[in-house]
Parts: sequence; structure tokens; C-alpha cells
Amino acid sequence: TPNPKPQTPFSDLCMLRRKDFNKFRMSKAVLQTEKFLNKTFKISKHICAKTVETFADLAVDHNPLHLSPDFASQTSFKRPIAHGMLSASLFSGAISSNIRSAVYLKQNLKFLRPVFVGETVEAEVAVVSERQSHRGVKLGLRTRVLNESGDVVIDGEAEILVPNDHQERD
Repeated sequence: TPNPKPQTPFSDLCMLRRKDFNKFRMSKAVLQTEKFLNKTFKISKHICAKTVETFADLAVDHNPLHLSPDFASQTSFKRPIAHGMLSASLFSGAISSNIRSAVYLKQNLKFLRPVFVGETVEAEVAVVSERQSHRGVKLGLRTRVLNESGDVVIDGEAEILVPNDHQERD
């Protein structure tokens, strides 16, 4: 005897008309949003010289301010600083570690203080708003990077999309 087709929570969707299906997708997206609004995601990273060198190669940015202690000693910083975008790239890790299928839509940044080679920084992403979209839920984010002293070194805001077909992180 043939095995019957297994029932899934979505098996009855084939019976729905298109407009009903779109209502279902939107209600599913609303449920997803409630899980993220007012949540904060954090990730820390030690910024060593090797990390800065690797980032310089990836970004094709070999500014001696980042790579040469001799050059940096002649600047107002007195020692090498990390690329601002290296610290800012941690936002993506904080988001993707918590929202598997998130799609970055935009980001605004203010670089307030340098991050020196050898420091540990923490990127913080707070979900501050939500908005329905036909493609899913758009989340407004407050993004900050803090240095070891707790000073904000990068301040910004971002927007991401959590698609309608979002899968939960295990």
C-alpha cells in the first residue's frame, strides 16, 4: 500500500485562495516581529593586528594608519587604529546570529572614536521599530559599537528585512 502524504501545518494551504494565502503570510510575519521588537543582540570581537591585516586585504584598504606603527605614531592617534568598517561589520554578525534569514537594507553610521589595535569591542543591535511589507517585516535597528571602556565608538541606525519565509534560528 502506498504511504499517505504526510500532513504538515501548511498542508491545507493548497486549499486556500490566493488572497487568503496572502493574509496567512502577513499574519505569520506579524508573529515573527513580536519575537524581535525591543530585543537587543550583541557580539564581541578582539581586534588584533592579524584581524586588521586580513580586513585590509579584503577591503583593499592598506592605509598605513591601520597597518604601520611607525606611520601611526606620527599621527594624532599615536598608534594604529582599526578600520571603522571592520568594527561596523560586526553588526551583520550580531543580526545573523539571531535572525537567520535577515536581509540588510540600509545602514547609517557615525564614527565617533577610534578603535585601537589590541582592543575588544562589542557591537550592539537593538530592534526599535517594525513595519509590515509585502515581502516580510522591516525592522528598524539602533546600532552601536562600544569599546572596552564602554564608550560609544560607532553610532548608527539600520533597517533589515525579515522575509515572509523566515526560518527560526535553532
